[in-house]
Amino acid sequence: MPDEAWVDELVAACNAFDGEKAGSFYAPDAVWRDEALDMNWEGRDAITEVWSTQTPAAIPDLHMDVAALVCSNDGLAVEWRMTGTMKDSGSKFDTPGVSVCHLRDGLIVKQTDYYNAADFHTQ
Repeated sequence: MPDEAWVDELVAACNAFDGEKAGSFYAPDAVWRDEALDMNWEGRDAITEVWSTQTPAAIPDLHMDVAALVCSNDGLAVEWRMTGTMKDSGSKFDTPGVSVCHLRDGLIVKQTDYYNAADFHTQ
């Protein structure tokens, strides 16, 4: 069962833009849904690309911290805070959010993120 150390390792990989490491937490057929941006990424390769290339290009100083965590054998919910600066506009943001993940064989198969995307442009 995933625990706090497992989630901390995933978040550290995301903060370091280590897409290969972050991607290793996802099943090959995983789907990541971002409700705020109305976007989906399908498959480990797409998720790896988000963390290795897309995110650092858009938010080079992105940092995430875990505020709360609930884990079970087949799922987890993570309350987090994401900070950074949008490269295109220079807007700084400090955004709380939640990720709900479904697991299979210790890997994320479905992740849905919830936060207010307007925070990226109003702070």
